[in-house]
Amino acid sequence: MWVTPVIWTCKKIELFIDDYLEEKLSVRDKFTYEAHLETCSGCHEYFARTSALIKDAHRIGEALTTQDPARPCRIPQRVWDQVAQLPTEEQLLLDRIMIRDLAERRERLERRGKAQRKSNSTRPN
Repeated sequence: MWVTPVIWTCKKIELFIDDYLEEKLSVRDKFTYEAHLETCSGCHEYFARTSALIKDAHRIGEALTTQDPARPCRIPQRVWDQVAQLPTEEQLLLDRIMIRDLAERRERLERRGKAQRKSNSTRPN
């Protein structure tokens, strides 16, 4: 049985970078994604630049949700400078990632708070 090869275009590489970094691709897709990165210098450069920013975005999202609420979060100026130089699509990608990270962390904190309140209400006084 012949399996049709999966072809990763440059546009597809850009669209699925977040899924690749979060290890959401199948083994086959991961292999062909990496093969494209090895053979396409433009995508390799895009991946190196954008993956570093995505990792910064994840760290910023984490800092925003774990910090002391009374103390504002300081996003490093170098991150703002790098983001400002990106094409609009990449800025929107980072924005989407940070919003999703914040929403996921908020949900986890809410679940933790509910579990803690439930635990406290069932304890004997």
